[in-house]
Amino acid sequence: MRETGSGNAAKTLREIERVARDKDNVAYAVVRAAAIAMLAWAYAGHPIGYYTSLRFAVCATCAYGAYRALKSGSPGWVWAMTATAVLFNPIVPVHLTREHWAVIDAIAAMLLLLSIPLLRPVKDGKVTSTDGGKG
Repeated sequence: MRETGSGNAAKTLREIERVARDKDNVAYAVVRAAAIAMLAWAYAGHPIGYYTSLRFAVCATCAYGAYRALKSGSPGWVWAMTATAVLFNPIVPVHLTREHWAVIDAIAAMLLLLSIPLLRPVKDGKVTSTDGGKG
């Protein structure tokens, strides 16, 4: 039996939504990888502008991660990503010693690295998490 015009349109719309979700998932994984690389490179001496850029990048990446975790019903990830975003926020910067930032950078990089496989991609408008929504 032949599909109607509206059936074809609905099928096309579902395909467009699927492609958009896939692109979002890949893009967010790439952004997390870039933030991890910036955190790792922070161990070398850089001008203050690099660390300001690092704050923007990590804050934005973690804020979006907190949003995705909230959509998935994963309170543990929401708290971890939100705390990291607040710590790295460039508007009201937290001032610590270089030694403290070295430890925090390593922890933030591990958090972002772990979030790639554990904070799963968006499916049907919802982000899924391997922790079953228990955080």
